[in-house]
Amino acid sequence: MGFAADQYLGVNVGIETPTAATDSATIVASRARFVGTLESLRRRLEAEPGVVGVTFVDELPSEYHVYRRIQLASLDQNETYVVATAGIDPSYFDVLQQPPLSGRAFTAADLGAESRVVIVDQAFVDSVMQGRNPVGHRLRVGTKSQFDSGSVQLPVYDIVGVVKDLGMSPHAMPGRQAGVYFPVVAGSRGDLHMMLRTRGEPLSFVPRLREVAMTVDPTLRIGKLERIDRLGNALIWFNTLWMKITIGLTA
Repeated sequence: MGFAADQYLGVNVGIETPTAATDSATIVASRARFVGTLESLRRRLEAEPGVVGVTFVDELPSEYHVYRRIQLASLDQNETYVVATAGIDPSYFDVLQQPPLSGRAFTAADLGAESRVVIVDQAFVDSVMQGRNPVGHRLRVGTKSQFDSGSVQLPVYDIVGVVKDLGMSPHAMPGRQAGVYFPVVAGSRGDLHMMLRTRGEPLSFVPRLREVAMTVDPTLRIGKLERIDRLGNALIWFNTLWMKITIGLTA
């Protein structure tokens, strides 16, 4: 995956909300509370002697990401490309100990409502930019239907950095998928994933993680705990089994 995945624990984090919470004001208030809770949880975990770093991402490395269509606005091209996208906390690359290959990483200033910046990976450079330096270029981000109906109104983002390939391609799919990262306030979009880098075996920290989470907020939902390097193993095993069954039945 491009980093020491065996040293990281992936955790799905959510928060209990009232089942009748359907009005927008309640949802906004719940998410604002979730943002504050996650920051408190981060500080508590970072103070633990067994934790090296804590960060947040909407989809874990090597798992399926949201796919979007992009267009290079700075090159005035009509061609569009499908890329994998991820919303990350500005600390993401620092915690993964993977500084940008060129350009810069995200900062807290990039979380502003008017900010329009992205970071791309090496697969993006190779497949979309054809080896050219993307830093300073601009791209439009949308869906296929939005581009079909006219892309002029789509938001334009500045590419500010390049990182190595860090798991934007799912384990179960062949080839490299070009990746684009967006800075996101952790928790502002609801449930997400937390990644912890630990000093020892990541899974041994799970009981303590649950204790800390319960202390910070008893309504926090902690689940899908797995070491990052083991993500996708179950899917690969199932696909292999299904292939063997299919071959057997065909024979």
